Amino acid sequence: MKLIAVILLTLLSLPLSAQSFGTQLFVSGLIRPVYVCSPPGDTTRVFIIEQLNQRIRLVKNGVLLATAYLTIPTASISGNERGVLGMAFHPNYASNGYLYVNFTDTAGNTQIMRYQRSAANPDLAAPTGTLLFAVTQPYSNHNGGMLAFGPDGYLWIGMGDGGSAGDPSGNAQNLTAQLGKLLRIDVNTPTGALSWSNPPSNPYYGAVVGHDSIMHYGMRNPWRFSFDRWNGDLWIGDVGQNAAEEIDYLAAGTAGGKNFGWRCYEGNMAYNTAGCAALATMTAPVYAYAQGPNGYCVIGGYVYRGNAIPGLNGTYFFSDNSSNKIWSMRKSATPPGYTAFTDRTGQLDPPGAATITTVSSFGEDADGELYICDLNGGEVFKIVPVAPTYAATLTRTTPPTIGTAINFTLSSASNPFKAYAFAWSMDSIPGISLPDGRIIPLNMDSVFDLSLQTPNVLFPNNYGSLNNFGVANASVLLPAYPPLIGLNLNGAFVVLDTTAFLNIGQISNLHTMTLQ
Repeated sequence: MKLIAVILLTLLSLPLSAQSFGTQLFVSGLIRPVYVCSPPGDTTRVFIIEQLNQRIRLVKNGVLLATAYLTIPTASISGNERGVLGMAFHPNYASNGYLYVNFTDTAGNTQIMRYQRSAANPDLAAPTGTLLFAVTQPYSNHNGGMLAFGPDGYLWIGMGDGGSAGDPSGNAQNLTAQLGKLLRIDVNTPTGALSWSNPPSNPYYGAVVGHDSIMHYGMRNPWRFSFDRWNGDLWIGDVGQNAAEEIDYLAAGTAGGKNFGWRCYEGNMAYNTAGCAALATMTAPVYAYAQGPNGYCVIGGYVYRGNAIPGLNGTYFFSDNSSNKIWSMRKSATPPGYTAFTDRTGQLDPPGAATITTVSSFGEDADGELYICDLNGGEVFKIVPVAPTYAATLTRTTPPTIGTAINFTLSSASNPFKAYAFAWSMDSIPGISLPDGRIIPLNMDSVFDLSLQTPNVLFPNNYGSLNNFGVANASVLLPAYPPLIGLNLNGAFVVLDTTAFLNIGQISNLHTMTLQ
């Protein structure tokens, strides 16, 4: 009894999380969707890039509008890594209507453009944009493409190393080239004839050798990066060459000039180290995996900060385009730098016949909820809370009448001979959540707490063992106390398993009854 009490009372100190979660289809009928985002504070609209269709589509109040928000006729319409690749809304979009788009033009070169919301229709952008700058691309691949405003208010731009294989021109380590870098510009401060400028706090600004726009370097193809909307931490998915895929991490406020190692190193392994500094001088990935069954093309994601699934708060999601696996982890201050690494592929497989065939990107809306783009399926899925399913069931077999014994059947066929704890609560909003995402559907209210500390008082908790079929019978003797009539009593049981988290195995359904 004391062991069970300790296990359950320990849960009082655990943070509340939310329901189980999965995915649901958000929108279909798209052509190669590669990004999802929303303007700050706009909770009714979600914008989606169609990579090789020259369009940004708009989903308003859950409906995909027939007319594109923006069409870019000068964008590439062919090439696996070309086309419309990224976009970002200005933090003050509600007032200035500015959005920024990263695309490759018909010649294959990167264009960073500013567009503006139509004055006549807020669901459209004016068709003509302003070029901020262009970058010549020597090959068709490794164009990067991500745009995001950082917590510093500057626009960050992800640039691949220029393509081919092995970075033949050494762009990523060349501080005079913009390829293979994370760039950072100030779109709020014009300079000369330009509508933007390079921040003086960039590490190679001014007389320092290096391009003024560079913030960090040594990237191969940072297809997707993101800032944690709560604390400003930077997470980067950098696609590998032929050995490793990596997730890079920088805490908010990290000074510029970090070298992530490519082409000298790939992940934590040497690649082409001629003339390179030691591996220990580079900024190592927070997580890297070998190419093979886990895939060959990492897709950086987001830290979940939405409201629908509180238990995921602080969890970083990422994927691989070739294996289609999806993982999550949390940042840790202790080695190896992450914790709670979990394969979410099965959990995020959509219900029914729907399937995520090719993850191209994650996205985040104004509420911090996360989305997954399915490139070849032409669909976008949303990560949502779902009702849990139970491998243990609690069934009442007699009426809930005061002054009588109420009988129950406990069943968990996969757990014969296991011990169980059968408990009650008068709380009307039950739910004790475990850090592994499961929920014990009871709260530790005063009645439940009392029954744990003082057995056989009021509503005693039942403890015992399931039989060889995984079944047990239990009862609760209700006192003949008229003030109980009309109150709700919530019951559930847990299967105790010494190999499970906190010794809690299967958790039954919650049974709620109104006393009579």
